[in-house]
Amino acid sequence: MRHAKALGDPAAPVLDRLRAHAEFKRLGGALERELVARARREGATWEGIAEALGLARQTVHRRFRRPGGNVG
Repeated sequence: MRHAKALGDPAAPVLDRLRAHAEFKRLGGALERELVARARREGATWEGIAEALGLARQTVHRRFRRPGGNVG
């Protein structure tokens, strides 16, 4: 993660910090999708996943369920 230092450095240029934030969001989103898909394959319910993420079940279901029943 090439921007990690900038994100934690309040003296870093603000645009470098924004780039770092965007990179972490992308990486975090990809990891979250992967973990949700794995949880579903292992039998976790949408309710259990929602609780783990601190979100409403409907929000999690809508965010991660693909058409045709596949998890993203």
